[in-house]
Amino acid sequence: MAPRLVRPELLPAANALQSMVLLSAGVAGPLLAGGLLPAVGSGTLDLADSVAVCATVWAVCRLPALPRGARR
Repeated sequence: MAPRLVRPELLPAANALQSMVLLSAGVAGPLLAGGLLPAVGSGTLDLADSVAVCATVWAVCRLPALPRGARR
């Protein structure tokens, strides 16, 4: 998707940013959950995760379609 959204000269920076966000979330998410688990319990964390997933799916469904061959 990134090559269709950014100019070719910005593609390395876009890929680096995407990788940094993905790896940071992979570390920060479990770390945060492990810290919150004793405080709020697994049921509350499961509910929060479900709400976050539903919000993400809702936001993705509301995205406009990307035209075929579109390039900035």
